[in-house]
Amino acid sequence: MRKHGMTMIELLGAIVLFGIILSLSAVMISVITNANAKVIEQSRASTESTLLTAKIDRELRDLGPTNYQTCLVSNCIVFIKAFEYVPNLDSGTIDLVVYDPVQTLRFEVSNGKLLINDIEYSIQHFTISPLSSLNYTIQGTTLTYSITLILTGEHNDYTFRYDKTLVLETIPT
Repeated sequence: MRKHGMTMIELLGAIVLFGIILSLSAVMISVITNANAKVIEQSRASTESTLLTAKIDRELRDLGPTNYQTCLVSNCIVFIKAFEYVPNLDSGTIDLVVYDPVQTLRFEVSNGKLLINDIEYSIQHFTISPLSSLNYTIQGTTLTYSITLILTGEHNDYTFRYDKTLVLETIPT
């Protein structure tokens, strides 16, 4: 007489097989979740650097610097707008406007902060590494400046670099 059903060994084998499949699935879900978190963090770092580039570009464009001066502290630079040419529509000429006092825009990277005119620029989801820096060099009448920010996230560090040049001008006579 033959009985229909499963033996205890078959049942234990099925439970063990189910356990292995379940643990492999849990590991795969964990790997996928961690990879997704890293991709999201990298995307956020890219977004923050794009927003920061736009902010710095806008500030510099609004000022229209003609020169610079050094700060009393390192990792700092002050851009100066001492003059500009303004079209005079009434007379049909271009007039020289000299600013006294000069207009300024100050950038500083210190103590894990980026300061623009002494106001801290807020970066979400990241901290700014103390290894971040602001450097500049002068060749003739050209100022080359570089802001290097290291954004520290939960999973990784992301380096953002902003490089520009400025042709230095003096007030025309």
